[in-house]
Amino acid sequence: SLADFGTGLIVDDRVQQARDSGALGVHLGRNDMPAAEARELLGPDAIIGVTVNSLEEAIAASRGPVDYLGAGPVFGTLSKDNPAPALGLDGLGRIVDAVALPVVAIGGINADNAAAVIGQGAYGVAVLSAVACAEDPEAATRNIVEAVAGKAPGKVVHDD
Repeated sequence: SLADFGTGLIVDDRVQQARDSGALGVHLGRNDMPAAEARELLGPDAIIGVTVNSLEEAIAASRGPVDYLGAGPVFGTLSKDNPAPALGLDGLGRIVDAVALPVVAIGGINADNAAAVIGQGAYGVAVLSAVACAEDPEAATRNIVEAVAGKAPGKVVHDD
């Protein structure tokens, strides 16, 4: 099991699959099931994260039954058809300062900017294009991990 490796699975969007698979929890986007409903289905020990695209959304979401926020896009992103406006480093920093929950930064993060993202207080980073679109995904992942090593209180998360 994943627990044997000291890790676990957070399922993106699909609460029922998270429950059925024994995943640690679920990450919910803007158009997914409300966090309170997911908490009811998954129970008190599940990890529930939600995506936020603004300071106002972050403050509102942090009042709900969630364990972390996925804030972004920090920079422009290629993985969404109609992305929200980029927060920038300052916007990310304002969110981190305004909420007591861990904030995982998402959107346009790569080895060149990951350390600056962590410098704004993000708990960790989620990446997609920087790895999935890389000529050498293994090297790209290694470079991101090295960029945040010793800086991030959390982990690097591959978001797909």
